[in-house]
Amino acid sequence: MSRLPQTGDKWHLPFPLGKFPVIGYHDIMTGKSKVDGLLVRLLYPAEDQNINTVERQAEWANWYPHENYKIGLTSMLSPRLRNVVRVLQYFGGDLHVPIIANAKPFSQRLFPVIIFSHGMSSNRTTYSNLCTQLASHGFIIAGQSVDNPNDYISLAPFLIF
Repeated sequence: MSRLPQTGDKWHLPFPLGKFPVIGYHDIMTGKSKVDGLLVRLLYPAEDQNINTVERQAEWANWYPHENYKIGLTSMLSPRLRNVVRVLQYFGGDLHVPIIANAKPFSQRLFPVIIFSHGMSSNRTTYSNLCTQLASHGFIIAGQSVDNPNDYISLAPFLIF
């Protein structure tokens, strides 16, 4: 099993490997609340591909944006696996996604858009590495969260990333 990368004191998902290694993201909420709104995370190639992502790690997204994501995910596991996850979290700390918050989007060309849906028993952050890698290969990724107002774990057969 391969080990997750660590930069400084931050454990993180692998850096993007495509032609556009600097990825920006925006989290957009429509509506007035979690109940009647739509949460979308957009990932896209950033305008400045010379940004030193490591120097901007304070802007990286947390893989689990809230403690309830961890609770929701571990509730789906057997008691034995839950304890393993807790030990790993204790020693490993939070996991980050090496993408830059609110970076200016690349404007010198158009990119195809992928609307990403994670499927059942998951949440919007589960496929962060896949979506980041796709964005680094020249796609705009729109992952939506609409079924579960708390977005911790969705049991809907579609939605979220």
